[in-house]
Formats: sequence, structure tokens, C-alpha cells
Amino acid sequence: MDDPRLIDWLQLTRQALEASKEELAQTLQQVSSGRAELQRSLEESPPSSAPGEELTRELEQAEAELEHLVAGVREQLEARLAELRKLQSGTAGYRPARSNTPAFVSKSV
Repeated sequence: MDDPRLIDWLQLTRQALEASKEELAQTLQQVSSGRAELQRSLEESPPSSAPGEELTRELEQAEAELEHLVAGVREQLEARLAELRKLQSGTAGYRPARSNTPAFVSKSV
């Protein structure tokens, strides 16, 4: 019989893979916490037997897909950061020209 902790981990991983863009950050945080908890739990109480071939295959596939998802998110974040840095460097040192003309001029003058 497969360890229920591994089955729970597989379900959590699948949820992350199916998450919408809006839910992705929160779901990846849950995956990170879940993974740490799984590792701690398996170290404290190793499974009584190795997981079945089907579960092993599903876990490996889900892990690979999760790695691909995280790599894509990381690339998007790096691109956004690069764009922000570019914008920031373009505005560094910018000072508006001083004008002797007031912002509001009355017609009565």
C-alpha cells in the first residue's frame, strides 16, 4: 500500500499545476511548505515500503512539471525585474526643467 503522505503530496503538486495565475503565488507557497513538511515527516517516520511503480511514475512526472512551472515563473519575474531596472536607470538623475512661468496664469493679468 502506498504511503498516504506521498499521495497527499501528489495531490498538492497537481493543484499547483492546475492553479490559475491569480492563485499561483499562494499555491506555490503551499507547495513549498508541504514539501518541507513531507521531507520532515519522511525523515522522522520513513515509509514501511517503497511506493508502487505507478505512484513513483506519477510523482516523478508531477515533480518534473512543477520544476518546469517554477522555472517559467522565475523567468517571468527576472524579465519583469530587468524591465523595472531599465526603467529606473532611465529616470535616474531626471530633474524637470525649471520654468519661470507659473503653472496657472489668470486671464485678468
